[in-house]
Amino acid sequence: FVPDEIPDKYTKVACMVEQRYNLHVKKLTRREVLREGYGQKIFEVINETFKDLYGYSQLTPRQIDQYVDMYLPMADLNLITLVEDWNADRKLVGVGITIPSLSRAFQKCRDGRLWPFGWWHVLRALKFHKTEGVDLLLMGVLPEYRMKGANALMFADLIPWYRKYGFKWGESQVEMETNENVQSQWQYLDKVQHKEGIVRGLGALRGLGVLRGLGALRALRDLGALKQIERRKQPSQPSQPSQSSQSSQLSQPSHQLSFSIK
Repeated sequence: FVPDEIPDKYTKVACMVEQRYNLHVKKLTRREVLREGYGQKIFEVINETFKDLYGYSQLTPRQIDQYVDMYLPMADLNLITLVEDWNADRKLVGVGITIPSLSRAFQKCRDGRLWPFGWWHVLRALKFHKTEGVDLLLMGVLPEYRMKGANALMFADLIPWYRKYGFKWGESQVEMETNENVQSQWQYLDKVQHKEGIVRGLGALRGLGVLRGLGALRALRDLGALKQIERRKQPSQPSQPSQSSQSSQLSQPSHQLSFSIK
């Protein structure tokens, strides 16, 4: 749950990190995202952060460019926090990408459609923050900075924005039960584990570390229709997977892995 005030632990660690390690919060502008290469830098950090998670495949430069062009222009930059190391020429070392929860908005869309009026519910949540939740889509810190408290800097910056926008709760991305490092960062917040599941099959495991994050980002792709509201009458239909790809996934050996969602 979003606290009424920033936990003292986050505040103290954030101040210490700034003074001792010269790590600082970076807030983006549209120009920096689209023209100065910060969009690519963000996903390069994501690649490095998630590379050791089981089943994760690193994004290619072409995929990164696609995500930057399609998703980041629609994001609220106040809800994106970066951490830079000023001792290393302002090297990007941490990324926190969050968006207002779109779950309730999509539930209000008739049969999941944006047209004729579903887009309004999505727009209210995304742009006017008419929702009680926030999704912590992609959050990661480079391995060599994880023990330096860089995540405290991100939460110390994001929590005031959550309070300003009226968010009451946040939902983290998929977390493996054995990932003690990421589980421990929630100990200073009032948390509830309300989902638990098992994934079977190598195909289902692929990209587990950012499964929920990229899934929610793909949902934002549908909002591209809002930019073309005068030129498009019907939303494009997603392509159906080929029969050969389905059969190849079914033929993969079965594996079992437990994970939890906070």
